[in-house]
Amino acid sequence: MSTDTKASLTPREPEVLDLKAERAQPSFADQMALAQTLLSSGFLPKAIATPAQALAIILTGREMGIGPMQSLRSIGVINQKPVLAADLQLGIFHRDGGQSKWVTLSETEAALWLRHPNGTEHTETFSLGDAEKAGLLERGDNYKKYPKAMLRSRAITAGLKSIGFLPLS
Repeated sequence: MSTDTKASLTPREPEVLDLKAERAQPSFADQMALAQTLLSSGFLPKAIATPAQALAIILTGREMGIGPMQSLRSIGVINQKPVLAADLQLGIFHRDGGQSKWVTLSETEAALWLRHPNGTEHTETFSLGDAEKAGLLERGDNYKKYPKAMLRSRAITAGLKSIGFLPLS
């Protein structure tokens, strides 16, 4: 066997990816093309009607380390302001070192214990009575159809605000 053949059979050390290395940002034109392609796919929420809206949501997510498709699924726009879905907010909280545990989660009440990465603890409770006082039961059928999910989301968002964790204000 020649020396060249031996060298090619010697195992090489695997390349290590530097995940912290700054990645090149795509050009604005490339980003708009991506937004147009995604919009034309028919897979985006109906509320996203233009490439510019899609791109605004993608860029909002990028600022928080969230990929384009997750951003488009979990970031909405309410009153011209990007708003993260409760599940995404809790996911970011966990990603950043926070902890949570459901104390109660039922059709009538949700109570969520949270520990901020800085050690601060808080338990947030939200009930159907709270929703009624806030006039939320009159705004549609969601509290009738999905009371547990709605209470869960309210407990998450109120709890994260109470503990001072605001991934997007």
